[in-house]
Amino acid sequence: MKKTFENALDDYASYHKNPKNKLTHYFGIPMIVYTVIVFLRMIDLPQVGPVNLDGALLTMVPVGIFYLMLNVGTGVGMLLIFAGMYLLAPMITWPVALGAFIFGWILQFVGHHYEGRKPAFFKNGVHLLIGPLWILNDLYSKLSLPAYTPKPA
Repeated sequence: MKKTFENALDDYASYHKNPKNKLTHYFGIPMIVYTVIVFLRMIDLPQVGPVNLDGALLTMVPVGIFYLMLNVGTGVGMLLIFAGMYLLAPMITWPVALGAFIFGWILQFVGHHYEGRKPAFFKNGVHLLIGPLWILNDLYSKLSLPAYTPKPA
């Protein structure tokens, strides 16, 4: 899966070269991920043993496994971020989350206006999952943690 992870980051990075586009993504993507978790947490599902299931748990587990399969280091990081977002999700109301979700997407499209290129997910929907990893990988690099450096396209 190492090559898959590297190829995904290389492809995603090729759509995100402009510094203004990167900046909008550093704020917009976490905002979108957080608000999606907020909305999914509002979906109550049946209890399984001692666990009260909801839409967020049902979604975060397979996405977390996908991330771990791509790269253990960033996968663990994303699971920790998911856990934090999950715990913070009840702190905002759905109207605030909706506003943040819309604003996050506006930031994405403003960034791609500067980039002069359509968002990567128009080419491949999996990029909706790669974006958060791309940001986390970049953060790892800035913190001198093990990170992949995407190849210039």
